Amino acid sequence: MSSEDQIPNNEPKVMHIDVAGKRIGVHIDPAETYTTDQLAIEFGIPEYAFRERVRDGRLIGKKMGQFFFVQGSKVIEFLEAGFSFTPR
Repeated sequence: MSSEDQIPNNEPKVMHIDVAGKRIGVHIDPAETYTTDQLAIEFGIPEYAFRERVRDGRLIGKKMGQFFFVQGSKVIEFLEAGFSFTPR
């Protein structure tokens, strides 16, 4: 195993989700912490879409006060698992 294999890739990634038939791409930094509000603004979808997924455990995050926080690496894992959004 080379030394490059041991270093995790902490470079920002362009992540895509399908939103009501449109493909949206956003840069997500795995080392950054995001609020569900920030994610909602970046992806152009309602905040509840991320907040509900943190509450039910599909997206790993924490609630502190009135805000929900999610590590960028967890956002990447969640989106790679195939999250898409269709408005209610």
